[in-house]
Amino acid sequence: MRLTRRFMVTALGSYTHQFGSVDVAHPANTDNAQLPLVPTLPGSTYSAGDVASLSVVPRYRLGGLFSVDGVYMLTHAAADSYTAGPHETNPLDLTSGPIAPFGLASATTQQIGLGFSYSTIFNDRGPGRIPFETSFRHTELISASGGPAVKTFVDQIQLRVFFR
Repeated sequence: MRLTRRFMVTALGSYTHQFGSVDVAHPANTDNAQLPLVPTLPGSTYSAGDVASLSVVPRYRLGGLFSVDGVYMLTHAAADSYTAGPHETNPLDLTSGPIAPFGLASATTQQIGLGFSYSTIFNDRGPGRIPFETSFRHTELISASGGPAVKTFVDQIQLRVFFR
């Protein structure tokens, strides 16, 4: 949305629903250890949690085709779902089966960033010219709540070409 000649805002939202499940030999433990010390459980299944995301990208055009961009992203990932197959539980044997809860808990993360763009979308519409936008953005995770979240820094160089 273009608010003034120099200030624009883009808002994006997405939702990913996980369909189906896959068979697994071991339900994950709460720490998601790569080599869990539990016997295999035939008939166990795994389904990833749904993911909802909202992004807001304000843009201030400095002059001509050059602009400064801000980035804010809010992402929520629901908890993983495991169904353990049948197993015998012996309270004296620590390797008799997995202990619930399985997999990752739900988590909500927030990221912010700053970038620069060069865009010919609004000004360069001559015959035979293809509108494009090139940008550099740096984003990083600033907060998380709920389950585990990895502190990330992302530097991204992007080229978008618009065909009619």
